[in-house]
Amino acid sequence: MCEYCDKIREQEFQERNGIMLNQINIFNKGRSMHYKNGREAKNGDKIILLPSYGPPTIGILYDATVGNDLCNGFIAPIKQGDPCPNLKECLHLDDFLALMPK
Repeated sequence: MCEYCDKIREQEFQERNGIMLNQINIFNKGRSMHYKNGREAKNGDKIILLPSYGPPTIGILYDATVGNDLCNGFIAPIKQGDPCPNLKECLHLDDFLALMPK
């Protein structure tokens, strides 16, 4: 996560809504992540980032955590020419790492 983005967005949110961040964290505890339109967000979803600056980015959401909607997770961009894998030749990364000597 980006600490600078977190601070700026926290300040903007608090100024707009007059709510302290710890109250938001208490409210979000035990809840799921949601997109701008209210749909539940899950790691592995194909998403489009529509920032207030710069061009949109399409990709796969990963490493997002519940309880934080600001600078949360990462997007693995999808590009034309990305490898098209034969899944019979692939392993889940966790399975591969388990096979590696420690």
